[in-house]
Amino acid sequence: MAGVAFACGAAFFVSSQGAARQHAADERARALIEQTRLAELARRQAAAARELEAARAAEAQAARELAEARAAQERRAGPPQAIEWAGTLDGSTLPGLRAGERCALRGTFFSQDGVSKLSALSLRCGVTEVFRRDYDPPQGASGLRAGGVAGSAARVYMFSFEDHDAAARGASTILISTKRHELRIAGAGFEPATTSVFLRDVSEPTEGPALGRPSQRREPAFAGFVERSVRVVRASGASPVHRGERCTMQVRPVWEYPESCRIALRCGMTWLYGAAETGYLTCGVRNGAAVSALDENMTSHGGDPRLRWEGSRVTVEDFSEEGGAWEVTVGW
Repeated sequence: MAGVAFACGAAFFVSSQGAARQHAADERARALIEQTRLAELARRQAAAARELEAARAAEAQAARELAEARAAQERRAGPPQAIEWAGTLDGSTLPGLRAGERCALRGTFFSQDGVSKLSALSLRCGVTEVFRRDYDPPQGASGLRAGGVAGSAARVYMFSFEDHDAAARGASTILISTKRHELRIAGAGFEPATTSVFLRDVSEPTEGPALGRPSQRREPAFAGFVERSVRVVRASGASPVHRGERCTMQVRPVWEYPESCRIALRCGMTWLYGAAETGYLTCGVRNGAAVSALDENMTSHGGDPRLRWEGSRVTVEDFSEEGGAWEVTVGW
């Protein structure tokens, strides 16, 4: 029995040694797996760090290239120029603005590689800044047209522009056509504010390198821009205005067409002459100033009523199938 017990004890001892060796092997295997996992994790972390470093280096390089490109653009670009158009507020739904207030449309432009760019645009009426918009990147200003000033190196400009992307950005839509004397702003939202301005068709004279598309076909016949407050002294027939009404008459020299001058005559919101893109005719000039004008064609033949300007009186007459003949004389 003692032999049997010894044999059983020996077998148990051998079995325990085998279990211990197996446990040690399992521990070594687990340690090796963990070591391999940690090594793989460290490898991945190192690779991610290298990728992050490469991405940062690429971002820094892109920033340097962008800065160099902008610097090159600035070197190629001409100096910025501020151009201003005077106007009168026709009306606005914005609080604090009154019809008849003087307005100023101001644009900042520059020339880059021979192309005119618009970088900022603002409108002020009275003491109120109605809007200001900065454009980055600058917008192409293909609607900017330059003309000369008699006896001066300065230039005046016409400008047309529409902010096509404003609605998509939730911003006010701006539509400008100085040739049509129009500036309209339509706000975004459920109750959009609207503003309308009667603009002069050319800017204030400005010095500096020429911008925009040159469109001068002739030397201006005289210098200066005349704006005169006049009153209706006689109205007959199917006249669109009444005796005593106040009107505004603008006269400027023309450089973009063969005619010598352009006249805009408006009583309140009612156009008598020069609406839209019309108003071109021949002016008499004395001592460097326009003193008379004549347009012998009516709307049916020239797009404008007939006009005669002599001394301090301007007579406009026209005929329509609906209303018949009418005649209006304004004076100062």
